[in-house]
Amino acid sequence: MAKNITESLPDGMKARPFMNPRKVESAAGNLYTFTYNSKTAKIGQPLIINVRRNNKRLFRAKNRDQYMAGIVLNNLSPAMTAFLIKRLGTRKLITWRDIKALGILAPKAYYRIYNVKYRRDFHVVDPSIYLERELEESR
Repeated sequence: MAKNITESLPDGMKARPFMNPRKVESAAGNLYTFTYNSKTAKIGQPLIINVRRNNKRLFRAKNRDQYMAGIVLNNLSPAMTAFLIKRLGTRKLITWRDIKALGILAPKAYYRIYNVKYRRDFHVVDPSIYLERELEESR
């Protein structure tokens, strides 16, 4: 696992620490990274586009734990990551139809639900530099 949360991000992306994880609803942006210490974690430092449920970034389950959901971008090519960030990263609401379409568009992108109690070093990611670089390379 990377020593610093920003080491796990694609080149050019920057993460800003989120000072108050209990106030996640006030965060600007839908792109996040964090350290995930669950036994079921396949990726220890995911880069996700947040998917809101009932218009909330965090939701409670029957077991009373808080969760957040997202589309994991770690296994995608830089071009596909840029495409999804441009298409979904600025939206306030991502629908289930959008998530299902990812199976065809980007089969390595997957939807995952994270238990907040296993989440550490929560950061909002600013993708603007990454997207600018991708546009320059595609020209």
